[in-house]
Amino acid sequence: MAFCLALLLLPVLALGSDALAAAVLKSTPARASEAYVTLVYGEEFVLAARVLGQSLRDSGTTSLGCCIVFLDADVLVMRNLDSIFRCPGFCAALRHSERFNTGVMSLVPSAEMYADLMAKVASMPSYTGGDQGFLNSYFSGFAHAPLFEPDTPYTPDQYKYMRLPTTYNADIGLFVVGSNKWMIPRSSLYIIHYTLGPFKPWVWWSGWLVAENPAWQAVRARLPPDSSGLRAGRSSRQLFAERWMLLAPWAVAAAAAYLFWASFAPWALSALLPAKRGLAAGGGGAPVASAVSASGARGGSGSSVGADVVLRMAGGGAGGGAGDIFPRHFMAGTIAAGYGCVLAATVVTILIVPPEVDPLYGWTLSYEWGFMLLALLYGSFLRACFKAGRRAGHHPAIQPPKASAHQPHSLLPRAETASSAAFLVASLLLAPWLGRLLGIRSFAGTIVATVFIGLGVIVVATIQFAFLPAQWFVAGRMSAAGSASRAA
Repeated sequence: MAFCLALLLLPVLALGSDALAAAVLKSTPARASEAYVTLVYGEEFVLAARVLGQSLRDSGTTSLGCCIVFLDADVLVMRNLDSIFRCPGFCAALRHSERFNTGVMSLVPSAEMYADLMAKVASMPSYTGGDQGFLNSYFSGFAHAPLFEPDTPYTPDQYKYMRLPTTYNADIGLFVVGSNKWMIPRSSLYIIHYTLGPFKPWVWWSGWLVAENPAWQAVRARLPPDSSGLRAGRSSRQLFAERWMLLAPWAVAAAAAYLFWASFAPWALSALLPAKRGLAAGGGGAPVASAVSASGARGGSGSSVGADVVLRMAGGGAGGGAGDIFPRHFMAGTIAAGYGCVLAATVVTILIVPPEVDPLYGWTLSYEWGFMLLALLYGSFLRACFKAGRRAGHHPAIQPPKASAHQPHSLLPRAETASSAAFLVASLLLAPWLGRLLGIRSFAGTIVATVFIGLGVIVVATIQFAFLPAQWFVAGRMSAAGSASRAA
């Protein structure tokens, strides 16, 4: 939390209780002597503040005392907590043994305290560089304060400060570390505080690790329409994502598939003409067999370049100087290019999918856009490898088989590419959910399961990133050899 929070709270401490409601919550009646206050210090916290307000309304709050209660925007009120207004003086919940968390605080306005705070704010140390560190330094003896009991009546001047029970500020971090279990009955909680920075409940993918996120999403679903008529905290950006971003990848993928096919279509259309001319001439012009050909391709039909052929070529085991078939550092470069495509697709997907969309939409959009971008990027790279092979030209160790001499399009390793893509898609779809499919619910177990399948995906993907481009490159060189034989 930024240090501006302290600067926001300090003037509030100086307000009299009669003027407090009008200054902080305009919707509070003028006679009220208490208020719930939060801080919105960024666009992403607007939705969080609205959900917090809805959870307060759901709790049936009526307010009972004369202090201010500050709540971080990333907290969720689970039941009526008006009893916190009975806490005299300054009240907060301890964290990390001797320090308290400022996400939930009960404050009594005081001009004297405000003046003292302002006098010390410039010189008093802050271990966080913000409000929490400063206030912990100011209330240096807070760890020894008595524990607040909600059912015990207190006089306003009975204690300078008191410790709030954990039920008033239940840390979601402890819940996650504790295998997604609370150490106290969940029904006793007044507030759940979503303290995990990257896993805020409004971020669509955070529910993957935080099992309490559905509770926040359920309150969000009850939000009334805003001034634009949008319900459930939706924004115009989210509405655009839900309506159009779901369909756009399919249209782009269809267009890309058509363009990819069209780039090879002339071969398919002209394949029969050279064959007829060859038959009319008595079948002349048949290619000469070589030590390395496509006869070892998948399925034994000689219709495409198989990985075994690439292995023999890369190892230099074929005749005719096969060791110089590939450019220098070709394999290392293709592996780097493969992971570069994955990284680029991931980053772009994270940037374009709105973080506040519904989790179901978020996962759907991320998979659609991620796979589409990866297919476009890596597909373009494979096509570039094929063209590079054609530009490299005929090599004495490479000759297309007879069946492919007049049909260069049949040399393309389409089956291998399709099977590799299917494996990668299935693995990435499964990776986040393997733990749940195995009945694992703990934080550590989920991470271990994800890392385990992730390592397997990396191993297989590395092999694919090495051999697929090589297969397309060799197909390009075979195509060049086929063109030379047709010309002859």
